[in-house]
Amino acid sequence: MLFLSHSSRDKPIVRTLSQHLEEAGFPTWLDEWNIRVGECIPTGIQDGLANCRFVIVALSPHAVSSGWVDREWKAMYWIEVEKGRIRVLPVLIEACEVPLLLRTKRYANLSENDNDGLHDLIDSLNAYIAEDATSDFYAFAPVVAKQLVLDPLASARNEHWDNFNSYIGFLTGTDRLKVQ
Repeated sequence: MLFLSHSSRDKPIVRTLSQHLEEAGFPTWLDEWNIRVGECIPTGIQDGLANCRFVIVALSPHAVSSGWVDREWKAMYWIEVEKGRIRVLPVLIEACEVPLLLRTKRYANLSENDNDGLHDLIDSLNAYIAEDATSDFYAFAPVVAKQLVLDPLASARNEHWDNFNSYIGFLTGTDRLKVQ
């Protein structure tokens, strides 16, 4: 899921961005669509952040001066640093001074050419998601290939696979590769 961090003053642009991302097949989290009347706003935001893979920061002068936007993306930024996995994706929707911690990141530029910036963002999302999938799947590929040679009978391979999977199931993708 994509969490859209933005200033409420940029809501029309962010709604359009969210719709484009949904049309491209990416589920989005947008406060007005995910927090119902009567629900606690900070709790809803916290839940949205906890359940997202990426935070898309819609950068504008309004967003840069917003304490809420600052807290949202920085929470995920530090998780990104800790885990070494891209989490925060800056999207420039209006020319502004980009926050210091985001200046080293390439951003999708929707302020000049919406189509090019949107394509850059979607291409990057597809690449990150493909990398996630391959790191999880291909961590097992050498083990499976080896077992095909060693155990031509499906029952033996399945037993070995079940044992191996339970042994490494709790490890990260990187650690799974090391085990092999």
